[in-house]
Amino acid sequence: MPTLTAQAVLTSTTLFPNPASVSFSATEVVSGSAEYQYRVISASSTTILYGPSTKADTTSTVYFYAAAPTANLVTLTLNITGSNTSASSAVILRPGDWTYIPLHVSASGVTVAAVNATTTSSILNVFYGERS
Repeated sequence: MPTLTAQAVLTSTTLFPNPASVSFSATEVVSGSAEYQYRVISASSTTILYGPSTKADTTSTVYFYAAAPTANLVTLTLNITGSNTSASSAVILRPGDWTYIPLHVSASGVTVAAVNATTTSSILNVFYGERS
């Protein structure tokens, strides 16, 4: 089975009264489908990036990553919907921003959509990997 390793490092010498450095690494097994996509998010549109998932196993997880290149001119919003949410605007991606989220997939599935509320098209690099 393929594995996925994600690492986050947060370091600052000026944000807190004392210098701070936090590092975390996680290695996960991807046992379902996986895909890496380069997506154009058209102006004034909502584009589905993942889903709706069809997994019925309540222990399933989707590892979801999205990155907005620094060349983007606008901010995008990611809406996450599922059995317990209704179009939650969970993530804001400004140019150069990225997110990595392990999402719980319930019987009714999960959908992640990018919302571009501007008149300028934008780009997202997207990865998802399912573990069931």
